[in-house]
Amino acid sequence: MNNIRLIEQYLYNTLAPGERLAFKARLLLSPSLRMDFYFQKKAYYIIKMYHREEIKEKMESLHRQIFSNPDNAVFQRNIYQLFKSKNK
Repeated sequence: MNNIRLIEQYLYNTLAPGERLAFKARLLLSPSLRMDFYFQKKAYYIIKMYHREEIKEKMESLHRQIFSNPDNAVFQRNIYQLFKSKNK
């Protein structure tokens, strides 16, 4: 199994317990595997953060579209009521 696939399976916790233990041992013994692991984990993190930002931007755009259009006044009030504090 190549390192990329093995690292991915480790990161996504899809290795069998014995394979996971063997992978951890290989990480301790192999500086090149450790470096590959570090960069692959970092790449996955960057991709995850990019997608979070992309979703956040889409949600903000949708919010602007809905809440800046006066035709949506009834919908806006309904949404505000859902999130209104119950203490008031």
